[in-house]
Amino acid sequence: MDKATEMCESLMRDSYAAKKKSVSVDLTRYIIDPNLLKYSEFKLKQEAYNQIITHVDVSIAKEEVHDTCLYLKLAARVYNDIGGHDGETMEFVVKNVNGRLVVTDWGALGGPGGKSFFDFMHRRQWPVTNPTIWEDPAKVKALFAEVGIQ
Repeated sequence: MDKATEMCESLMRDSYAAKKKSVSVDLTRYIIDPNLLKYSEFKLKQEAYNQIITHVDVSIAKEEVHDTCLYLKLAARVYNDIGGHDGETMEFVVKNVNGRLVVTDWGALGGPGGKSFFDFMHRRQWPVTNPTIWEDPAKVKALFAEVGIQ
């Protein structure tokens, strides 16, 4: 549980760092599914803007252990360079794949006012759950078509 929480918190912090256009994040540290990787990279590019995140406070809002996965909801208070802050949550599904903990789904579905608006706009009908949408080719195709991923 601790290692999974640490990994998800790291992914969360990296996603906020990517909000600055010049910052690139290596998502393969967390994600092995090619469809989720493609979607996540596209999402981070769409959410990039020139605002610097100066500090992020993270806490566990919810954690559940299931037979084949771990579900985490992390809450963040995100501070920026102009003195403001926002709060939002991100959800994660983590699995052990061949001895390696990996994120099999993640997203911020909280609302348009958060830092991570892309999931709210495009994934409300496909929440972060187990099994994930990435295991259903028809859902992946529909989502990619909606957001413009080739």
